[in-house]
Amino acid sequence: MTKLGAHRIHPVRCRGGSIKHRALRLETGNYSWPSEGRLIRLIDFFEFRLKYYFHVAVTRKTRILGVVYNASNNELVRTNTLVKNCIVQIDATPFRQWYEQHYGIVLGKAKATKPVKEKTTKAGDKSAEVKFFSHGSCHFRSKINPFVFCRNKARPQRLK
Repeated sequence: MTKLGAHRIHPVRCRGGSIKHRALRLETGNYSWPSEGRLIRLIDFFEFRLKYYFHVAVTRKTRILGVVYNASNNELVRTNTLVKNCIVQIDATPFRQWYEQHYGIVLGKAKATKPVKEKTTKAGDKSAEVKFFSHGSCHFRSKINPFVFCRNKARPQRLK
């Protein structure tokens, strides 16, 4: 079984001479945020019609902080053992950075930031320019659950 810790992977010889990689300890993993994905259209130019839709989720490599819940055994939670279908807590920094870059909204702050005012130093011009972060309609589409980036380290309660 895989534990949390410094990266340790051993090669294992299988039947037929092929090699599998057994993870004994892991500290990072690839995680996705499918609700923040986007829909991509692929158009067939020969028939001039819509051919496929792709849903692309936001995926980032991030650090695993700990195992929060395991349906099979509470001992696996206590020892931070990674198995299939366990719920883990991850570091949200890569997703927070993507959200700030894509939508222009800083998550985890109590108040929204005010626009930056800069004074121009041209001769005879004393007006101030206001610069806004502009992303078109992305800002209006952004809705996020307030518990996603909460700073409370308590474990979530199990739903009944």
